Amino acid sequence: MAPAANKRTQLCLGFLKCETPLIVIADDDTIWSSNLLPSLTSPFERHAELGGIFPEVQIIPQSSTRTIWEEIAIIRLFGDAIDGRTSNILDGGVFCASGPTAAYRASILQDSRFQVHFQNEAWHGKLLNAGDDQTFTRWLCEHDWEVLIAPYDDWGGRSGIYGRVDTHVRSNWRHLLQLLRWSRSDWQANLMALFVERHIWRSVKIPSTPKMNHSVVQFSICKSLTFA
Repeated sequence: MAPAANKRTQLCLGFLKCETPLIVIADDDTIWSSNLLPSLTSPFERHAELGGIFPEVQIIPQSSTRTIWEEIAIIRLFGDAIDGRTSNILDGGVFCASGPTAAYRASILQDSRFQVHFQNEAWHGKLLNAGDDQTFTRWLCEHDWEVLIAPYDDWGGRSGIYGRVDTHVRSNWRHLLQLLRWSRSDWQANLMALFVERHIWRSVKIPSTPKMNHSVVQFSICKSLTFA
């Protein structure tokens, strides 16, 4: 039992209980296609340096007619897909792990160093609870693990190789509050990567991940101006 209702503490306890070589993290409101799980696990068997696989997510409207808020979410995900695919295909990097569903090697998440870092990450002295997907991403980057974006369509002639992940978003104005929380978490994580951890400047993979680094810097500048 976790000593308190804290997502990161509860996740770490769950990681340690797993006895499989891979761990898949999924939100409780996601819907998987029947071929998703085998499509996420098989690449790990072929690539020893692969640390995480992030399937793209699609939004299912809550009614027959999409609301403006659902349209905004779809547009945002489409932009994320373009950025993620571009980074991954050009230099193997990725801006941020998929939150709704992602697969990792259990050895990474069960590593005592990761567990300590994950549970003690703070912003201005306050322990973080959200933004765990960003922490996963930065840890993989810092420790030179390869990552893979799993497209849902026939991108690159690989239709059907990867499964599909569907989810819902709030169909009213409250979706803006979720967007604000996501933006704040991304901004905090990128500033920590750039100026606190600074591993993206000294990582041995930096020469091969210019697109990912450009995305981190660009996003940080834009959000700094926005929040200012």
